[in-house]
Amino acid sequence: MDSLDSIREAVLGQIASASDADALEAVRVAVLGRNGQLTALLKGLGALTPQEIARFDADNGAYRARFGFPFVICAREHTKASILAALAKRCANERAAEIATALAEIAKIARLRLEDAVN
Repeated sequence: MDSLDSIREAVLGQIASASDADALEAVRVAVLGRNGQLTALLKGLGALTPQEIARFDADNGAYRARFGFPFVICAREHTKASILAALAKRCANERAAEIATALAEIAKIARLRLEDAVN
């Protein structure tokens, strides 16, 4: 695991030293991928009811409007309910705190993806 930690720390170091615009691009790519399509975040929610879709869309729209970037969370650590709750709660964060939270979530995602790649 030490080598995985080293890789993860190197990636996080690059993000931490990046400009705000580059760090936010990392958030966008983590959620949307290079082609602008939703990645595992929304897919990880599984089958959503129409009410859950409406709530997710409304909360995600409010989040994007407030922060200017998409919501990111390590879906593997959550259920549908906890993702939707976190989305609503995190909309109250200050922008700088939310950027830090989004980057921390990307770090969790990166770690899990690295582990998947070597296991």
